Amino acid sequence: MADHIVEGREQELGGPEDYQHEVRLGADGRLEGSPPAGAIDYGTRRRKLAPGDALKCLEDDCRAAFCGESFFVRADATPRCSLEAAALAVFDFHTKNSPVNRSNSYAEFWSQVREPLVPAGGGGEGVDEGLAFHYDKDEDLCDECGVTVHPHISTVTYLTSDGAPTIVLEREGRAGPRRISPSGHELILSAVVSHPRAWTHLSFG
Repeated sequence: MADHIVEGREQELGGPEDYQHEVRLGADGRLEGSPPAGAIDYGTRRRKLAPGDALKCLEDDCRAAFCGESFFVRADATPRCSLEAAALAVFDFHTKNSPVNRSNSYAEFWSQVREPLVPAGGGGEGVDEGLAFHYDKDEDLCDECGVTVHPHISTVTYLTSDGAPTIVLEREGRAGPRRISPSGHELILSAVVSHPRAWTHLSFG
């Protein structure tokens, strides 16, 4: 079983500076050499997980790792804690039928701990704290080089039934012209809402 973060925090998780590689984008906006759509399911899917005993400590570990930063673990690495083990388990699940180069592939992960917001004055029920709409991307690469690289698969896993739902909006990719609505906004093709339910796993490309 992997080490528990709370019990062994002297082992720091990997950051993006640990992994340096050349980036080349294909015409579809994905990294060159990416597995084709037939090898990886890039669609939006919701699943119910059945966590094993090794993952029961994840809730405490997520609170310990909630620092506003993300972490990286290489796909062929040996996990050093429960969070790295969980990230690699998710990576393995979504790439099990794909010819992925594990020595040049990574899982990025971070935790979100959302507490109910208490209204001003303290009256009434709290409202779940949420996140603004955003694109999943390599934030450092975007800030430093102006290049937007999205993950092949993004995932959201609820460990509890608390918090706000996750909304995924599908829009057209980079290849080809964008369709614009009569109001002048880019068209949203579909939307999926995943409500917070313990061990609900959402994935999308």
